[in-house]
Amino acid sequence: MKVAIFGPFPPPVFGESLSNKVLENYLKEREVKVQIFDSSSDLSNIGKLNLYKIFSNIKLIYKFYKKRKEIDVLYSTMSQSKLGFIKCYPIYKICQMNNIPYIIHLKGNLLPKTFSESNFLLKRLILDVLNNSKGVIVLTRSIKEQDLYQTLVSNVYIVNNFVEEPFFVDIRKKLKIIKNRNKLKILYLSNLIRSKGIIDLLKAAIILKKRNVNFELNIAGLYSSKEEEQECEKLMNQLGESVKYHGFVNGSEKKRLLEENHVFILPTYYPQEGQPISILESMASGNIVVTTRHSGIPDVIKEG
Repeated sequence: MKVAIFGPFPPPVFGESLSNKVLENYLKEREVKVQIFDSSSDLSNIGKLNLYKIFSNIKLIYKFYKKRKEIDVLYSTMSQSKLGFIKCYPIYKICQMNNIPYIIHLKGNLLPKTFSESNFLLKRLILDVLNNSKGVIVLTRSIKEQDLYQTLVSNVYIVNNFVEEPFFVDIRKKLKIIKNRNKLKILYLSNLIRSKGIIDLLKAAIILKKRNVNFELNIAGLYSSKEEEQECEKLMNQLGESVKYHGFVNGSEKKRLLEENHVFILPTYYPQEGQPISILESMASGNIVVTTRHSGIPDVIKEG
């Protein structure tokens, strides 16, 4: 079987691009032929249109059209914004016209809002793509229970997010780390986007410092814009030695941070949030998780 994967791949690294890479590796290990159609965009340009992105998208669609006879099935993490959907719509139309079965994996929870705010024509196109797929995958039960998936789309399935095996920490090792602590170690592990709650977290940390709480805040992730970088740096300067910025981390460095910290915080209200992999990784690493009642998070985190 020849499988095509359409969606973002690292870099940049975030939940959706990471999961696509994991799937690619999984299929290749089982000697499945995989074609990659990478729709990645720079974090700072997400949701913005420019000539380079238009040209790149046309090239990607043309590449898919040329390779269409070599594809048995398409797996796609579909973009859920209006502009993102319009960009990838031709890919699904090529599949329909060439009898290529396709599966759509929605790695967030923006589509119901996009659908409700769309005009009649765009709603018809969205339903055409969803209902002609072999399956629409969502992340959690609460996402599936929304009106769009309950009343207008018939083939919706739940597949929860995952944690890669190396991030599971032996509970005895974690208890030893907690027992031997000399200060509270707090971790933020996500891209540094305002709606992911990074500014809120830094302001809260300043309050902790004023109250003489002995803590160390570790922040890892990429900035999404120059403006947010400048605002974060200004707040970090007020925290002094109480904060450490690690930049982008992966592999052994990411595993070390997850192991060595005690509390993981992600106060997200990100519009496209689904079920953050970073929360699941933190649970697997034995951290206390502090997060928001947002999107699919309440399906895996309960108060207390």
